[in-house]
Amino acid sequence: VNRYIWSKPLLAWAIVQALVLKQAATNEAVCRKVFFGEDVASSDLARFMDRFKLDCKIGLNIGSALKQFPSKTCMTEEGIADW
Repeated sequence: VNRYIWSKPLLAWAIVQALVLKQAATNEAVCRKVFFGEDVASSDLARFMDRFKLDCKIGLNIGSALKQFPSKTCMTEEGIADW
């Protein structure tokens, strides 16, 4: 992650804006840069952004999710996944 941030800082910042700050639902430029590009029609982009707005209303319980990830539940005592 650290290498990516320093090699592409503007794109890394755009990803933070889109996902962490949830601007993919409200900022057309950020949404295009991270997810769709310039070739998507504005009407389609507006439809996708409306869906992002709905997703923003749902929270994620990280503590609960971490307990269910396979990497946490399928490790040996040495910390190696069994697959």
